[in-house]
Amino acid sequence: MNKTTKIIVWIIVLVLVVWGLLTLKKDDPTLDAKDGYSIGSVIPLSVNAASYGEPYAEGMQMAVDDVNKAGGINNKKLSLYVEDGQFFGAKSVSAAQDILSLHNPDVMHAIFDLPGHAISPVVLAAGKPFMLWDYARGVLDSNPL
Repeated sequence: MNKTTKIIVWIIVLVLVVWGLLTLKKDDPTLDAKDGYSIGSVIPLSVNAASYGEPYAEGMQMAVDDVNKAGGINNKKLSLYVEDGQFFGAKSVSAAQDILSLHNPDVMHAIFDLPGHAISPVVLAAGKPFMLWDYARGVLDSNPL
C-alpha cells in the first residue's frame, strides 16, 4: 500500500469511528439519563432465587416500556438499569456500586431482605432513595430515604 492509500484508509476509519460514537451517544440512554428518570435495580438473575428475579426484572422492563410509550413521566423517559445480585450480600453490594458509578440513577431498588440490607448502606451513602420489595420492612429503619 502506498502512502496515499494508507492516509485514505485512516481517514475512512476515523470517519466511521466518529460516526459510530455520535450514533451511540444518540441511542444510548445511559449517556443522557439526566433528560429522564432512572431506576437502578439489584435483582437475583442467576443462582438461587433467579426463578423469582428473572420474571420480576422482565416485568419491571415491561412497565418502563409502557410508561415510555405513554409519554413518560412529565414528558421524560424512564431508564432501568438491572444488575445481578445473585441473592448474595457481597455480590449485591458490588452490583449496586456498579449501577451507582456507571449510571447514577435517581432511585435504587432491590428485592428480598438479604440484598436489601446489604446494599442499604451503599445506597444511603450515595444519597439515593431506596425502594425494597420484600415481605419485611426492616431495611426501612436503616435507610430513611
